[in-house]
Amino acid sequence: MHAEAAEAIAAAAAAAPAAPAAAATAAAGGGGGGGGGGGGLVGAAASAATATAATAAAAAAAAGGGAAAAATAAAAAAAANITEQLNKRLLPVLVVVVGEEEGEAEVGLWVQQQVQQRQQQQLQQQQQQQEGEQQQQQQQQQQQQI
Repeated sequence: MHAEAAEAIAAAAAAAPAAPAAAATAAAGGGGGGGGGGGGLVGAAASAATATAATAAAAAAAAGGGAAAAATAAAAAAAANITEQLNKRLLPVLVVVVGEEEGEAEVGLWVQQQVQQRQQQQLQQQQQQQEGEQQQQQQQQQQQQI
């Protein structure tokens, strides 16, 4: 079962060459049992999209001007392609991993919960970064006053 998941992740990575390392990492993470395997698959989607976005940002920073817009558009197309491939190939695998008797609705709910958890984690990280920046600014202001 996990071999099928790894193959699906590899196929999605082949569709977007910018993210092979993320896909390989996600394939390794997909080795857990049952729901854990599904968590690795959801992580694969996010990892591949993140790697694509990071590649686009690096290309845009290096290129500048019109080339940056072209690189961003290409990255957006690659991310959309990854999402489409994951939807086509991984959701059926998730149905089998979670259990066919639970049906696609249950799997959809589970995937939605995983996405919400990931979004909450990202929001918490952003808040922590902002708090850290505020503390640095306060320290700088105190030093200036002294």
